[in-house]
Amino acid sequence: MPQSFASMLGGTLTLIGTSTNILARDIAAQLGAKSPGLGLHAFGMFEFTKLSVIVFAVGALYLMTIGVRLLPVRIPADEDLVEEYALQEYFADVVVPANSPLIGQTVGEALGDDDLDIDVLRLIRYGKRFDKPLARKAINENDTLRLRTNRETLEYIMDAEGLTPSDGSRTEDDLHPEGKEPVLVEVVIPSGSFLVGETLASSTFRQRYDANVLTFRTLSDVI
Repeated sequence: MPQSFASMLGGTLTLIGTSTNILARDIAAQLGAKSPGLGLHAFGMFEFTKLSVIVFAVGALYLMTIGVRLLPVRIPADEDLVEEYALQEYFADVVVPANSPLIGQTVGEALGDDDLDIDVLRLIRYGKRFDKPLARKAINENDTLRLRTNRETLEYIMDAEGLTPSDGSRTEDDLHPEGKEPVLVEVVIPSGSFLVGETLASSTFRQRYDANVLTFRTLSDVI
């Protein structure tokens, strides 16, 4: 918005500042030719610059002082989605200790139960990150798993599988990766989509698009 207003203010400085100025010049020239009594003529290049400089100065001062304070705080796209769907509560990093029964199993075997509201988003091993797909990735001792789940399921899985919370801090870059890393996106399913009426499992959504559904919204309900 500020750039748009600044562009309009700058466009008033000279005749060629905007196409509207040129159109107004042509109209004034035509009317002046048809009705000389009106006193109209074709505008010169800098004919209204003196007045425009005053308007530009006042407008620029407003944009840099009052206008900038009226703008809403910009929220990065990923962060906006995390807040909108309340995903902050569902991320957790857990460590696989030496006595965990998960050791030797693949991620799919260990945590792929459809009855559990849990998803492994990333496996970290000695500082190296492994992202989707992880279903066939074997779990080793001291692996760190980044989970998307609810509090109740997290407590259950940690107790049942002997997992411990990670003491490593998570940064915004971890939760909202960029570039070639996974990112959060929001998509809308149109009425004609083949996904309508299907479940995530029956549509093979994860395998088809190499994407993981964290949550979805139906009308006003977020699930």
